[in-house]
Amino acid sequence: MDFHCSIKFNRSYLNRYLCRFLPNTGDPRGIIRGFELDEEEFTKYVSTICTYNIWRATQDKRHPLSDDLIYELMSKKENGVILDVGVSDGSTSLNIIERLGKGFKKFYAADRCLSLYYFQYKGATYFYDPLTKSCYMKITDRFVVYYDRKNLLLPLKWLSNLLLSRAPKYDGGAAREISLCLPRLMELAKKDSRVMILEWNMFDPWPHEKVDLIKIANVLNRSYFTNGEILAAIENLRRALKPDGRLLVVENRAVEQWSLFAMEGSSLKLVSEGNGGCDISSLVERSGSKN
Repeated sequence: MDFHCSIKFNRSYLNRYLCRFLPNTGDPRGIIRGFELDEEEFTKYVSTICTYNIWRATQDKRHPLSDDLIYELMSKKENGVILDVGVSDGSTSLNIIERLGKGFKKFYAADRCLSLYYFQYKGATYFYDPLTKSCYMKITDRFVVYYDRKNLLLPLKWLSNLLLSRAPKYDGGAAREISLCLPRLMELAKKDSRVMILEWNMFDPWPHEKVDLIKIANVLNRSYFTNGEILAAIENLRRALKPDGRLLVVENRAVEQWSLFAMEGSSLKLVSEGNGGCDISSLVERSGSKN
């Protein structure tokens, strides 16, 4: 999947040979079937969606090294509180929750967008932001068009944003809401009061109790945000931690890379890393250094 291409062919339209050469994606409209899907299908469709210019690519057991580290850290701390940021459909949150069992006090699964609204008109399906009600995706049988906030392919950025600006105005009476969160995680949160699923923007202050461990995977990415924006997000994450808290930053490229930071006074210090660590370690350690 080419993350720098805001107009892709719908994979169902191309033959297998052309899929090797042309930017393409699965048909996001499959998510509309929601609870009818099995978990593998649900996750596959969520992974074709881009919200707020962030791809929601995810899969079950995507972060085995990080999960091992979290299990090790939390086994040494009684009644630990965990915040998982940018959970997409919640697959990787489920992996942690199920492995820890009773070994935590509270688990917050947070994402800026946990649902979307869709509207079908003249052969196309439009996805709308639940908050602003602006259109950020258009899907037809041949093409998938994404809103482009930051893109190296400027002509496509201009064209995709132009196409979406001409989308039908959001109609609350006709639009339907669909959850982007795995049904099994939602059911677990209903049964287990320790598990909280919530919408939270990392650029806003954390509004709940301070936590022992924050995991954030594939979100603090220079392809999505500037250094200044990443620093602003890290500042909010740092302030959400207890004085002895830990921040785990994960990136999935050819291999799973991770960096673990510990609170040291008002700053975060790198304490360990795997497979070369994350690309933004220096930015994380800058956070709080002037406080």
